[in-house]
Amino acid sequence: MLWEDIKKQEKKEETLEDTLHRVAKAFPANIRAQKVQKKAAKYGFEFESMEQVLGKVQEELEELCEVIRENKTAENPQNERLEEEFGDLLFSMINLSRFLGLNAENSLTNATNKFINRCVGIERFALKRGEKLNQMSAEDIDILWQSMKQQKSAE
Repeated sequence: MLWEDIKKQEKKEETLEDTLHRVAKAFPANIRAQKVQKKAAKYGFEFESMEQVLGKVQEELEELCEVIRENKTAENPQNERLEEEFGDLLFSMINLSRFLGLNAENSLTNATNKFINRCVGIERFALKRGEKLNQMSAEDIDILWQSMKQQKSAE
């Protein structure tokens, strides 16, 4: 008997609802989403191919873009809908990470660390030139950013 089956019996989980509600709300949101998706997949809530997952990500991105465009013309931004669509996109990206066999938490941590390292590198480069980032234009910072990216990809 599999560990999950034993847990289901112990917790008297007989339905998908029981199973999904057992996923602790105390988990970080991305870990909780990944666990919920994995459990739901066992009940048939799963895409059949990577193309379907990518299609869903694209669909959610387009819906988010639509709300953003609507908010530019609206007097009262629809923050609730914006947050909902943004959450749907994140949820779909977590699903993509599962399909790729990646841990979304690790991927985001690594991306954050890479961002920090690039910012620090750019700041150090600017300081060597006698410049301060907060006195530079966004365009100048972007030029340094692109230069830093090219430097890293050449290594």
